[in-house]
Amino acid sequence: ALDDAAAGFAEAARALARDERDGELRARLDAAVDAAEAGVADAKAVRALRKALRELDKKSGKRAWLAVHEHRDQAFLSRELATVDRHVPVKFETERLRLGPPDRAAASRLFSVLGFRTLTAEFSGEQDVTTGPSEADADRDVEPEYATVLDRARLAAEVEACRAAGRFAVDTETDSVDPMRARLVGVSLAHARGRAVYVPVGHRYDGAPRQLPLEDIRTALGPLLADPAVGKIGQNVKYDLHVLRRHGLEVRGLRLDTMVAAFLLNSSRISYGMDSLALEYLGVRTIPYEEVAGRGAEQRTLDAVDVAAVTRYAAEDAEVTLRLAEAFEPMLKHSGLDAVYRDIDGPVIPVLARMEAHGIRVDVAMLADMSEEMERGLEALRAGIHELAGEPFNVDSPKQLREVLFDRLGLRPGRKTAKGKVFSTDARTLEELAGDHPIAARILEYRELAKLKGTYVDALPALVNAETGRIHTSFHPTGAATGRLSSSDPNLQNIPARSAAGLRVREAFVADPGFRFVASDYSQVELRVLAHLCGDPELVAAFRAGEDIHRRTAARVFGVDPGMVTPEMRRRAKAVNFGILYGMSESRLAREQGMKRAEARAFIEAYFERFAAVRSYIEDIRDRARRDAAVRTLFGRVRYFPQLHQRVARAVQEQALRAAVNTTIQGTAADLMKMAMVRADAALAATGSRARMLLQVHDELLLEVPDGEADAVAALVRREMEGVAELRVPLAVDQKVGRTWREVT
Repeated sequence: ALDDAAAGFAEAARALARDERDGELRARLDAAVDAAEAGVADAKAVRALRKALRELDKKSGKRAWLAVHEHRDQAFLSRELATVDRHVPVKFETERLRLGPPDRAAASRLFSVLGFRTLTAEFSGEQDVTTGPSEADADRDVEPEYATVLDRARLAAEVEACRAAGRFAVDTETDSVDPMRARLVGVSLAHARGRAVYVPVGHRYDGAPRQLPLEDIRTALGPLLADPAVGKIGQNVKYDLHVLRRHGLEVRGLRLDTMVAAFLLNSSRISYGMDSLALEYLGVRTIPYEEVAGRGAEQRTLDAVDVAAVTRYAAEDAEVTLRLAEAFEPMLKHSGLDAVYRDIDGPVIPVLARMEAHGIRVDVAMLADMSEEMERGLEALRAGIHELAGEPFNVDSPKQLREVLFDRLGLRPGRKTAKGKVFSTDARTLEELAGDHPIAARILEYRELAKLKGTYVDALPALVNAETGRIHTSFHPTGAATGRLSSSDPNLQNIPARSAAGLRVREAFVADPGFRFVASDYSQVELRVLAHLCGDPELVAAFRAGEDIHRRTAARVFGVDPGMVTPEMRRRAKAVNFGILYGMSESRLAREQGMKRAEARAFIEAYFERFAAVRSYIEDIRDRARRDAAVRTLFGRVRYFPQLHQRVARAVQEQALRAAVNTTIQGTAADLMKMAMVRADAALAATGSRARMLLQVHDELLLEVPDGEADAVAALVRREMEGVAELRVPLAVDQKVGRTWREVT
C-alpha cells in the first residue's frame, strides 16, 4: 500500500514524530519511516508504520497523514488556483472593481434553475413578475389572454380551435398530488401561444361561480382527448392521464411530454419542474403554486381557491407548456434525440400509466404477521450486538455506534462523513470492518431487517388504495441519468431479491384470485450489450453458444478447461464480469472478494489480456467522453459530462469517466427494456388478453395473468423481449410463474 504513497506517508509521519513527546512512539514512527524511505517497506515495515500511525491517532486525534495521502491532487490544484499569474496581459482598471448592485433578474433565474426556492423568491421580490412571464421573454410583447370557460358554447369553441390547430397543451388541476386519489378541480387548454383557457369543474367554496358539470366536460372534451390524430402536449403528462382517466376521459395521441423532453436534452438537471424549465428556456418566471394556494398551515387545495386566481395560474401552465414544446421539438431534432423520444421514451409513458393504474395486490394480514416476526428478529439481533459490544447501547444511534466500534472495541475507523466530519458508520465501513469483528456483520443484518420492516412491512398497508384495494407505485421516466426507470411511493424496485428478509417481503405481494404472476427477466442483459458494443470474439462466441459466461470467463482468465473451473474461480470471474461495467477498481475487487490487492490487480490484468476488445471499448468510450464531454447509448440517448471539460479534481473526472462507460451499457439495456415494454403492451392489447403489466424492476417485467393464459402470455412476452433488437449476441429471457412475487423471483 505504500508503493504509491510512501513519500506522502513518510512526510506526514515524520512531521508528527517531531511533535510527539512520547519517546517510544516517536522512535517507532521514525523507524517505520526510515524503512519506507529506504525502499525496504516490506509487509512488516508497512504494518509497523500503520500501527504506529493508528496509535498516534488514538492518542492525539491527528489525521494529517491521511489528508496528505487522500487529497494530494486537490492540494496541488488548490495551490495552483490560489496562485496569481502576474504575467497575464490584463489592463488594470480600478473602476471596474467597484462593487455594484446585483443583477437580480439573472440571479433569480439562476437560483430557480438550481432549485434554490428561498433565494429565487428573495431575488425576484423587487421584480414585477408575480402575475405572468418576465420581460426576459423576447417573444412576449403583450400580456397573454387567459380566460375562464363557464358555458357550453365557449367550451365547444375552444375544442374546435384545438382540433383545428392539430395539437394543444392540456393540464389538470386537482386537490391532491396522488393521481390515484385526486379529484379533478379543472382543466386548462392552450392551442396557441399567448392564449389559454381554464375550465373549472370542482371549485367548492362559498360564492364560487356556476361551473359546467363533469358530464358536459366529458361530452365536449372527451372525443378531442381520445382522438389520436390531434396531438396532446403536457408537462409530466402521466399524472394528467391518471386524473382524466379516473374521471371518464381517456387520452390518446400524446405528442410530447415537456418534462421527458427536457430529461432527454439534459439528463443531469437538478429539476424538471415546469417553473425551472420555463425560466431557463423561455426566460419566464411562472406563478408559484404557493402564490395561489398559500403557504404552510394556511395552504388550501385549489378547489377552495378563487376561480379567477386559479385561471391565471392554470392557464399559464398550459400556455407555457405549449411554448416549451415548441422550443424543445427542434432541439430534440438538432440533438439527434427525436427518434429516442418517438420510439422509446414517448411511447412508454402511457404504458407506465397503465401499469401504475393496475397496481399490485398485497396480503395485509401476512404483512401484520411479518411485522411481529421481524420485531422479534430485531430484538434478537439487538441482544446479540449488545453482547458483542459488552454493554447495551442504542444500535440506531450513529454517535453511540461510533463510540462502541472505535473507542470501546478499538476497530479501525474509515472515512469521515461529509457533513459532520465524524467517522462514518455507513454500510461500506461496516463491510470493511466485518473481517475484523463479528459485530459489524450483525449490525448490517440488523439495519437491513429494520429498513425492510419500516419501509415496506409496516408502511405498505397504509398505502393500499381504498378504491382499488391495491398498491400503486409511481414510475419515473426521469429517474436515472442513464435512462433507467425509478419508482417511488413505494419504491418497489428496491426490495432485495437475494436476502431472506427481502424474499419474505416479496412473499406478501400476491396475484388476484384466478390469476398468476409471470416474471420475465432479461438474462445478463448488460453483459450481452457489452459483447455487442465491443464485439469481443470470446464473449460473442460464448453468448451465441449459450454457455455459462462466468464459467467461460474463469476458464480463459485462469487458463484452464471449463470443466476444471471451481466455484471460487467462477465467483471471482462473475465479480469482474459485472464489476467492469461500473469501473470496479482493484481495491474494491480485493475488498469484496476477500483477496489481496495484488491478486485483484493480477486478475483484472489477466481479464483484459484475454478480452482485449473489452479494454479497447472502455478506452475508446473514455477518450470519446474526454473529447465530447458526452456519450450516447446504442439507440442515441445522450448523457453529458461537463465536468470533463472543467478544472476539477482528478477523482471527480475519473468518476465521470466510469459513469460514461456505464451509461453506454446500462443506458442501452434500459432502452431495450423500454422498447420491449411498449411492444409487449401492444401485443397483449392486440390479442385481447386480460393480462396486465404491473412492475418493471430494471431487467425484469412482472405481469398478472389469468390462470388459463399463463403459457401463452409468457411465450408472447418472451418473443417481444428477445426480438426487440438484433444484436451480435442473442437476447435471452428467463421466466417463472407463481402465485406470489417470491415464487417468481
